[in-house]
Amino acid sequence: MREVTDTPEMEIGSWATTRGVALPFLLWLEGYTTQRVSLQMMNDLVYDENSPSYFQPNLSDGYLDELDRLFDRICKSPNDREKVIETKIEEVEGRLPDHEPAKGSQQREEYIELQKYIGVLRVLHDIAEVRYHIKKDPDEIEGYPPVVVYPPDPDRFSDNPDKYKQIEQRILEKERRAQFDKSTREFIRTMENPSRHKGRRIDVTDLIVDGEEFYQDLHHLQDLERDEITEELDDLIQPYVQVAESGVTDPHTGYDLHDIWRYFRYTWRTPYNTVPGRNINFLIRDAARELHPVMGIASIASSMMNLKRRDQYLGWRLDSVEEGLKREKQVNMVEHQLPKEERTPDQQTVEKPVTNYLETEQEWEERSKKHCQFIRSAVENSIEESIQNIRHDDFLTRFDDLTERDFKKATETAFTRLKQLEGMGTYVFKGKPHILQEDEDSENFENVFDPSEFELRESDLRDLDIEDTDPDSYDKTTLDTIGVSKSDLEALVLADVDEERREYDHQEFEQRLQQAFPSDIELDTFSEVPIDLEATKLDSFGPLELEEIEDRVAYLGAVIKFRLKSETALFIKKRAHTLQKLLRDREFFLNHSDIKDDREFIEAALESEAGRRALRTALKETKKRRVGAGMMNIQVCGAIPPYSHLLGGKLVAMALTGPEIINTYREKYAGYESKIASAMKGAPVVKQNELVFLDTTGLYKVGSAQYDRVRVPAPNGQIEYEDIGETSGYGSVQFGAKTREQLATVTELLEDRKAVRGRFGEGVAPKMRQIRHGMENLGLDGDLLKHESPRVIYAVPLSEEFRDYLFGLVDSPEYYWSMDDTAQAQQSIYDHWKYRWVSKRVQRDQTLDGIKAFDPIEDLSIGHEIDFRNHSISDFF
Repeated sequence: MREVTDTPEMEIGSWATTRGVALPFLLWLEGYTTQRVSLQMMNDLVYDENSPSYFQPNLSDGYLDELDRLFDRICKSPNDREKVIETKIEEVEGRLPDHEPAKGSQQREEYIELQKYIGVLRVLHDIAEVRYHIKKDPDEIEGYPPVVVYPPDPDRFSDNPDKYKQIEQRILEKERRAQFDKSTREFIRTMENPSRHKGRRIDVTDLIVDGEEFYQDLHHLQDLERDEITEELDDLIQPYVQVAESGVTDPHTGYDLHDIWRYFRYTWRTPYNTVPGRNINFLIRDAARELHPVMGIASIASSMMNLKRRDQYLGWRLDSVEEGLKREKQVNMVEHQLPKEERTPDQQTVEKPVTNYLETEQEWEERSKKHCQFIRSAVENSIEESIQNIRHDDFLTRFDDLTERDFKKATETAFTRLKQLEGMGTYVFKGKPHILQEDEDSENFENVFDPSEFELRESDLRDLDIEDTDPDSYDKTTLDTIGVSKSDLEALVLADVDEERREYDHQEFEQRLQQAFPSDIELDTFSEVPIDLEATKLDSFGPLELEEIEDRVAYLGAVIKFRLKSETALFIKKRAHTLQKLLRDREFFLNHSDIKDDREFIEAALESEAGRRALRTALKETKKRRVGAGMMNIQVCGAIPPYSHLLGGKLVAMALTGPEIINTYREKYAGYESKIASAMKGAPVVKQNELVFLDTTGLYKVGSAQYDRVRVPAPNGQIEYEDIGETSGYGSVQFGAKTREQLATVTELLEDRKAVRGRFGEGVAPKMRQIRHGMENLGLDGDLLKHESPRVIYAVPLSEEFRDYLFGLVDSPEYYWSMDDTAQAQQSIYDHWKYRWVSKRVQRDQTLDGIKAFDPIEDLSIGHEIDFRNHSISDFF
């Protein structure tokens, strides 16, 4: 490694010969005119030379020339590249007019190009900040500017995990700082400013244990035996889990429980972001101390829809089906001596693969047979079930030639009309863009719609009665808002009750109901409305009580709400698109239903493209029904010091596997209506509320000391955090909030709409889609989303039947825990943590010294971070 100085003669192309090295941000050293880069800092920028991406955006010639000159400046001052780009962004943003120019004007075209250029600069700044290597070389690189960028080498810190973590923390810190906006700073100040509760002066730091005080309680344990320590700990530390629910007051401090959780969440290294879907936050507190201080915090949220290694582990991918058919084996490279005539002085041996089978042929046959039986049982009816849960009655009324028979037989008419409906919905959802004519080139338009792609004519798009209404706007829909009063409905119900027999004539009511409702709202027969969560039918009901009438009326209101959602442009296109796929792939299962042998059936599916496609679709539909209901992602999990010195993070991880967490989930989501599934069906869809599986990722690629070796003994088995692989290393962590906002602005200007509006049901990972879509509009490579910071993935089954449940084969899983006495079972987790981890930890001088040195105000409170007067500008970049 050579010593590098910042000299005017440097060019990026000349640095390409320094294998795997690029330069970090400028080290400002007062009094020095030459900035030197240490060997350690140079090693931070080892890059992956096999994954180049061209950085040649779609800009006007003038801005491309300006960008090319900027790369020259970076080339001459590689140490200072981030500062150079920041300065350029400030200068270019200063050119923006005070007001957005009018549409159609020449000034607007210039304005759009300027906004695009700002977007390019922000992307460039962010990838430079996360250690991308930038190379400019006109002699080797085609295109303009002649620049390629290389992501960091994912293995650059394989021998130095501590250094890797330092770099990752630096990347995360920028996003974390960005979250401290005005309202957040006011919230933190409010929590840290003293208030009075029950005559006592209280602030949030009173929920943090003082290190010296804690040390005094623990240091005498060093002289005891392990069993004695555990017994003493029962009085000194008494953990319990508390749901951090908004609107619930903490009796010890008077604070809102969610505010307590939120405050401590802001102390984390990672930024605090809310996610759509299911979510439960927890506090882990210590009942042994005054005010019950916080030991740790946790949060479980809806799992990601797509996570490759997790889905392979669960069996939701086609490659995992194929893997299950193979005989388990282990291949080792063994050194063999070469024949005498082939030996040379330099080579006497050669390595050859040796295969060792891990199961006998009989074991393999039995296992693969069960595997095929399991898969077929789960997927055979999956597609048909999904079809039944997608509304299409309104589609039949749109076309005279479309009938129920077309859906049952999957006719060409069904596919044609569904394709057209998808196109109509897409056209409206895209904001009714310019309709492409036969003699026009789509490349000449930023936002264009080609009707021929959906077998439509321009005339088919005139006077459409489809609206691009936000489906969430119907969440407040009530019977009153559509002109039907609840009292009228109750009167209708009661009018059909035979006063003597107290029986209900649902057919008579059905006729009255159709007369009462607006003509444009079509309903299933009211006899299908369930009385309660057990889906009891009205026609089997005897005595009728007013409360049950209200339940039926409320359900009817929900039916109307989801019918209206299903008729928005978003869900018309989603329903039509999904039905095409399902009808197509259902054919394989219908045509091969006569195959009795399960293995033969699965092998037949894997041998043809149609079969593979059908199996892939069925697996995906199976996953969609359970990924948002039977499993959750551990989004937050960690200890608050000084408990972190006692491996409190492991306590939190262990506590999340307990029966109290499962019961909390069950109670919160009992009767919970799935927003997307309900809008697709046009009626309430209540998903299951069993929690059989948790997944999570470590913060770093190198593994997590918090999750490693976490095992929880339970009556029916052992719960374990199992390392199942890594994420792919793609994501949005390298792009800051300002970059995301700029990319969204560019897309909205170019397409005259918001391509990603963050609507629930629009699609997964809106932040990622927003960035990808924006970069496409700038002509930048989507591989720039490759941050090369993969994370370790952990799987945590909570039931031996977790796969059966997640494949829909059982509805009432047997848990590892006995659910009869959840309090005692949860306590056993805390007892195990004390014996397994704390009893050994408190015997270490290093642990006790760390506890003693901890100061809540100096080491954890975050008020000083939000007081900008105490920081220089560089602290926030």
